[in-house]
Amino acid sequence: MKLALDPFDRSVLGIALCLAAIIAGLLLLGDHVGAAVLGVAPTAADRPAVTTAIRITFAQPMDTASVEAHFAIEPPVGGHNHWDGNTFVFQPNRPLLPNTPYTLSLTADTLSLTGQRTLQSVHWIISPR
Repeated sequence: MKLALDPFDRSVLGIALCLAAIIAGLLLLGDHVGAAVLGVAPTAADRPAVTTAIRITFAQPMDTASVEAHFAIEPPVGGHNHWDGNTFVFQPNRPLLPNTPYTLSLTADTLSLTGQRTLQSVHWIISPR
């Protein structure tokens, strides 16, 4: 016995097959958005005080150890890290040197708590006043 589908049933079946193909594609391709950095402070355009804290704000909760391991400041400066919600804060132990360019970076592959990675490195330069 042959099962005949009316036009409505064929439409529903076609939509279901399209949705299944889209879901399969998403599962195969994976996440291309990654963990997002919403902003940094101070920015390259700022002339921050020598006692400024460095802040990186993320769109989602991050793996704190991963962020701390991927953060760098050049020339090297001692300091301590803490978190304010989704914002990583680096507070230097001593005032930064005035009129000295500091290169700040967060390298790619920093992990969020859900396992997403930052897809691009973030680099910026500040020169305290």
